[in-house]
Amino acid sequence: MVIQNGIAMFLTFLTIRVIPIPLYWSHAVSVRSNPGYDDIGYLKPILFVPGVVLDSLNIFWFYKIARGVLKGLFGER
Repeated sequence: MVIQNGIAMFLTFLTIRVIPIPLYWSHAVSVRSNPGYDDIGYLKPILFVPGVVLDSLNIFWFYKIARGVLKGLFGER
């Protein structure tokens, strides 16, 4: 049961948190070509800095989850 829960968590995290990362960034970069983007001034970093931080955390935790699943499936290395 624990292994199945780990696999389900891995697949859910992959689907909800990791796969959308390129989609988000392609949209965020396309916003830069919007004429209104230049009008927001000092708020520009707010569009990108939190995304970089949160995506870095998502990738870090995905790595930890993947290692845990592999450890559960194939044992200690």
